[in-house]
Amino acid sequence: MAVFTVTPDVSDMVTLQECSALFRETGHPASETTLRRWIAAHDVRTEWEERVSHRWVARLNRDIGRRQSVMVVSFTEMLRVHKEEIAKRD
Repeated sequence: MAVFTVTPDVSDMVTLQECSALFRETGHPASETTLRRWIAAHDVRTEWEERVSHRWVARLNRDIGRRQSVMVVSFTEMLRVHKEEIAKRD
């Protein structure tokens, strides 16, 4: 008999800025610099994602899109790392 595993197609990848903002709400904030240090120490896998930021330029009377690559990381993995690092502090 075959067993099927349903895996939702949901990504929990967040930027370091988003991750830092989410940890700020926990009462145990972590800056982007701290997150980078934790990523290196715990060998957390990161990816680079291309994003487009839009900005209205009045003198040109149009929207200017700027492409940039941003580092993204699994929020689930960072939650695990955050828990371990906070436990070490206490």
